[in-house]
Amino acid sequence: MSVHIQLRDFKFQYVSLTDFQIGPSLEAVQDFLDSAILAAWYEASPVSMPPTLTPARWVWRLAGSYHTTHNTTAFLRQAAERFIASGRWDLAQWASERASEEQGHDQLALLDIQAMGYDPNLVVNHLVPSAAVELVNYFSQHVEAIDPIGCVGYMYVLERLATRIGASAIQRVKAILPPDVKATRCLWVHSSLGADADHVKENIAAIAQLTLAEQCNVAIACYETAKMCFTPPQGGYISEQALKQRLDSLHEAADLACKCLPSETKATDGATNCQQEGTAFQNSFFRSAEKLDFLLKSQLQAGLPNGQDDQV
Repeated sequence: MSVHIQLRDFKFQYVSLTDFQIGPSLEAVQDFLDSAILAAWYEASPVSMPPTLTPARWVWRLAGSYHTTHNTTAFLRQAAERFIASGRWDLAQWASERASEEQGHDQLALLDIQAMGYDPNLVVNHLVPSAAVELVNYFSQHVEAIDPIGCVGYMYVLERLATRIGASAIQRVKAILPPDVKATRCLWVHSSLGADADHVKENIAAIAQLTLAEQCNVAIACYETAKMCFTPPQGGYISEQALKQRLDSLHEAADLACKCLPSETKATDGATNCQQEGTAFQNSFFRSAEKLDFLLKSQLQAGLPNGQDDQV
């Protein structure tokens, strides 16, 4: 059986050899979702990749990671409540479990920013990549919808794309950081070395239990989320010089604020809580899935095209 889905003028095919009343195979479900992600890639057709990664640009990306992870737990709990209200217990359990697993990931980004030598609160308050804002707003809209099924597709895409990050990718980030600086906690958690690979499998298993109509809605959310991830910023990437100037100004502001405080109060509660949170964490044809795996390995190792490096 095959079903043709049209997503914004792009057609892709869902193939299943099983009866939909019984439920499609997990392999077919992944192919369906990955086809939507590939559709977004081909339509976005990014012609430029993110600029060369530097320490300053890594801080910018960490700020983006903070913003995309900060409300994830709250959003998923809200989605769980909506699923419960509609009697969709399996999805409610999925959202609740994922909410618990995502708890505190924003604190890891703050710790990484702090390790880079910057005040994490100042950085995330003043560096807000529009790519991150777009993703968070999209997530929020689906969570607040009468039917929050789109948040399942959103989570699938972000965790599926995270599987592109392996040990070699993390090592490349470490190579550009100052000696003895450990600022890849958040990246490690959101990589194939963390829990995201298992989350992808769990997401597929949950989606396989949905109706065909629900699976189509998830695929549309996958397409729209991936399109945002693959589309380079309209205003262009922020330049290295502009980025350094902004970070230098934040450094100066932090130094000035520090000098104005009594010595015994210089260690802020935010930094202390951040450190405590971090300590808690230190315990016959190519299927669409195969095509996407190839894409992730061959073209996206340096980061996503939007890279949360857009102009501000």
